[in-house]
Amino acid sequence: MRINTPGIQGILGGQAGANIGRLPNGRDEGVEVDWGMYNHCLHVSTKSESLVCSDRKFGQRFNPADGLKLVAGITSVPASDLVDKVPIINQWDKLSKGGMYCLFLGTIFTGLAFLIACFFARPFTIIAAVLTFLGFALLLSGASIWTFMIRKLIKDEMPPFEYKYGNSLWFMWASVFCTLVALPAYISASVASRRKYEEEY
Repeated sequence: MRINTPGIQGILGGQAGANIGRLPNGRDEGVEVDWGMYNHCLHVSTKSESLVCSDRKFGQRFNPADGLKLVAGITSVPASDLVDKVPIINQWDKLSKGGMYCLFLGTIFTGLAFLIACFFARPFTIIAAVLTFLGFALLLSGASIWTFMIRKLIKDEMPPFEYKYGNSLWFMWASVFCTLVALPAYISASVASRRKYEEEY
């Protein structure tokens, strides 16, 4: 997830130390804040080397105000001034964190299902099928949450922010598709294993 802020200079006006539009390379390009799974980083809009990044932590939330605090860190403008003057919707904290946990747990369940199917005896395929279903449900929930957030942010875009997204959203939906394709295979294998077990015992 990426936020571009080319118009933030106009909102802050002539406030002392607020020359954000010309930081750090002398061109009026604004700044971008990129959100990943574990932290977010600030850089100029030309995608140069990151100027500053937040601390890495698990379960990072998406909150535009946190991006503004990074901007404040390279200027003399207090973070409270930026947050107060720029219109921000801060409703995404819990939703984005929930989406992240859904994606994380869905990945864990899917990985466990793969390991069980590859390295354990056939009777365990039913466990792999259950884990795959849980992984699919969680990945679908996480991808849906982030898709809703991104579409909502882009639709209701408020200056000075421009919201964009990279490849991560497509990877989310690709993982949902892969688990959906794998689910019938696991179910078929578990049914076949059950029938073979009944025939032998």
